[in-house]
Amino acid sequence: MKKGILCALALILTLSLSFKQVAAAENVNTILNAVAKVQSFYKKQKVLSSSDEIIAVESIGLEAENAPFTLDKDYEESLKSLDTTYDEDKQSGNLTKGIIALTLLGEDPANYYGKNYVKKLEGLISSNGYFDGKEIAPNYEIYVLMALEAVNSPKVKIVSNDLASKQRPNGAFYYVYNGIVEDDATTGWAYEALSLADASAYRTQLTKAVTYLKSGLKEDGSFDHTGWGGSPDTSAAVLEALFIHNKNEVLSTNNKSVSYLLNYQLKDGSFKSNYSNGETDPYTTVSGARALGTYKFGSVINDARKEYFATKAARKLSKSNVTLSKKSFVYNGKVKKPTVKVTYNGKTLINNKDYKLTLKKSKAIGIYKATIKGLGDYSGTVKVNYTIHPSKVKVKSIKVYRTLFKVKLKKVKGNVKYQIAYKKASSKKWRYKKTKTLSQKVKKLDLGSKYQVKVRAYKTVKKKTIYGKWSKEKSVKLKA
Repeated sequence: MKKGILCALALILTLSLSFKQVAAAENVNTILNAVAKVQSFYKKQKVLSSSDEIIAVESIGLEAENAPFTLDKDYEESLKSLDTTYDEDKQSGNLTKGIIALTLLGEDPANYYGKNYVKKLEGLISSNGYFDGKEIAPNYEIYVLMALEAVNSPKVKIVSNDLASKQRPNGAFYYVYNGIVEDDATTGWAYEALSLADASAYRTQLTKAVTYLKSGLKEDGSFDHTGWGGSPDTSAAVLEALFIHNKNEVLSTNNKSVSYLLNYQLKDGSFKSNYSNGETDPYTTVSGARALGTYKFGSVINDARKEYFATKAARKLSKSNVTLSKKSFVYNGKVKKPTVKVTYNGKTLINNKDYKLTLKKSKAIGIYKATIKGLGDYSGTVKVNYTIHPSKVKVKSIKVYRTLFKVKLKKVKGNVKYQIAYKKASSKKWRYKKTKTLSQKVKKLDLGSKYQVKVRAYKTVKKKTIYGKWSKEKSVKLKA
């Protein structure tokens, strides 16, 4: 009897586990289908007009800097002049999210059109975690921390410690609106930011935050501790955190929270808000995309950090970054050196800080190299040539005969040789004769014909021939 009961219980347990596995697999497919839908929505939209949209697109595994995407012209221009003055709304949505967006675009916010947004943000943070001399609420501090995390700033620890210290006894984080308001969405974002900063150091805070978030789950699948009712935006922020914490647990124990969010996804893949009439809400679509993307790809802020490392590694100097004041000089026995300017993304780099410049002693006729080797944040070695040419030859005289003429030249310094070019006035084809001397006959010419004559100096250095400029052409007529 006992054996039969045990067998029956084992069968029930096996079936229960099987059903859960099947259900979990279905839930995974549901989420992946939702990801594909919102990907399709953004691909059709094509134009991205905010940092939030770039973050959303990158969250779901798409590359915002590649086709089919383009940046709205006004938004693209705004990235060149992010507002770096303190304003709670602006610094959250402009400077900090702008830094994150730039890293995701493969750009360097520490060197973007000559501006260092990272340095500016870091400069606003004091040793006690205050921002621009003020204590800010967690909902703003979260994006300051995320921006710092995206660029692996040394200020991460200061801000993450300050944010962690603002956790409420019940595990919640808050925003300020007529007093402190403990909030599910803020707590979800804080979880993500602190887990990226140092999951081990903030394990206690993270555990309390997850407990708080789970306790806010309502019967309809929404999350709400405020008593104002749930929303897809709040659910998306909470799910973002719970997916980072343990995404499989969400599908097996709290799947109704996923269903609640997906009930707001429209047929085209976008999301509506809980107060709309069924039309697409851009912000809710961003929130939904970030949550779904976090399930499939992990935190987008972590992706931003990887992009930043890749961008820094790829900050390799090339010839397009180097400009010489002159690439051609005329020999006069003195040292000739060009002025070298190195720029990167609109910023003028500094010798011995961003790069090391090597110029060999360049005095004689020859081809020389300016060597630029990246330092610090810059890598790569660039070699750009410049040349010292022989000076221009002056023709002293040309004496004509019946079938030849004799050219006398003024000596050019630099141990050079000379090349005489001549042709009939009626011809387009030049003939050439080389000489070491300052007096040279050109023979076997036609009686009474007119000829054009010009001369230049040259020197062969390391198997390369370097020419000076041609003299002014002279016309001669042979005797009949």
